[in-house]
Amino acid sequence: MKPGVGPNARRQRARKRAADAEYRIAREQGFVQARGVCEVCHEKPATQTHHRQRRSQGVDHSVSNLVAVDLWCHDRIHTNVAWAKEEGWLA
Repeated sequence: MKPGVGPNARRQRARKRAADAEYRIAREQGFVQARGVCEVCHEKPATQTHHRQRRSQGVDHSVSNLVAVDLWCHDRIHTNVAWAKEEGWLA
């Protein structure tokens, strides 16, 4: 059987589609909750979302795990890990 074909592959694709839809909904709710403004600097428009806990840690795309951020603040979170953890932007 070719890779990507079969019942397991179909289930994996279905789970990914469900997770993607869940993320899109939570992302939009996060932007609405933040009123479209970066939750870190409170100055720039939020254009991205950041996960407080990584998906690899088994956490879902819940609104409580997402932070609406601008590009600069998102980069700042990932380059200043100690600060981000202290501020609650990373768990």
